Amino acid sequence: ASSLVDVRVAMDVVDLIKQRQELMGKPDAYWVITKARPKHTIHREVVQIMEDSGLPLLRFGDKDYACTERTAYAWALGEGKTVFDLDDKVAHEEMKSVYKTIKSIIGEKNVSYV
Repeated sequence: ASSLVDVRVAMDVVDLIKQRQELMGKPDAYWVITKARPKHTIHREVVQIMEDSGLPLLRFGDKDYACTERTAYAWALGEGKTVFDLDDKVAHEEMKSVYKTIKSIIGEKNVSYV
């Protein structure tokens, strides 16, 4: 989620997740910010709402977002490709960071790399 509207809509799901966690202890759940615009004021507001929600905000290295808003992602999707098929090095690094972060949470045996 990367807008206040996205976050507000997702709060109903957060409530359901928290109810389930209270009963069963699962599922593990995290916020992941995509299409981030970290220099915009709204980004800080989104981060604050997520942090106040009771679910952890997944961090990617020193960043509080998985990926920025880049045309490479839309272009790759439209062409049936991945960003690794493109020459966008920033997108490559963002996706590598996502992979490493998720791998560190769920473990090596449950994740395969492209």
